[in-house]
Amino acid sequence: MLSILRTFLVMLLLAGAAWSLPDDDVAEEHEQLIHFITGRMWDITYLGDSLKVLNRTHINALVWSVQEVLDTLKAYQKKAYQALKPPICPLPQVPNNGGLVCVNLKHVAYCKPMCNKGFDFNFLRTSRLYEECGKHTNFKWTTQFIGGTRLAECIASDTTVSGDPTSYFPADTTCQKTIANSTMEDTQIHTFINELIWNGGTWNHNMKLHYVICGN
Repeated sequence: MLSILRTFLVMLLLAGAAWSLPDDDVAEEHEQLIHFITGRMWDITYLGDSLKVLNRTHINALVWSVQEVLDTLKAYQKKAYQALKPPICPLPQVPNNGGLVCVNLKHVAYCKPMCNKGFDFNFLRTSRLYEECGKHTNFKWTTQFIGGTRLAECIASDTTVSGDPTSYFPADTTCQKTIANSTMEDTQIHTFINELIWNGGTWNHNMKLHYVICGN
């Protein structure tokens, strides 16, 4: 069991080093490596009560090691999203317990706040699907809050009544799970693009500039 945990941590570190190599062959190796690491993570998840054989110090050491890796990955994740932010407009603050679906159409940035299951918006948003930033807003985000880049908040709630039905991640997933699957992420992006087009938007867009970003 300890060997599985050690293997998981070592492979995460190796993966982090390998990601710096921009080569088609290496890209294929990355995919294989990610599948391997994901498999090992599920192995650890399903260990369940078997972890009881570890003493407190061992568990603390493993938690610390995984947290160090997670913090490193999150730092690179943040840099990746900074590279996607629209020119001049600041990167919006992402709501915890949910996320933002963001697209760029005709030099205007649009972000749609979304909440995970068990959370709802603290302000009514049924007629306010998204916020936007561009020349027409003086390159500042529209928001229900007083200034700043905070677009929405997701608070604990047994009911979801404050937002449009598409403003919530499906019950069987979360924002973090969505961005870990390109198909699920693209589904949310295309849903939002279609909503914008329905409201008078344009088909002229670049998928490379669209993304889903998650809070804690």
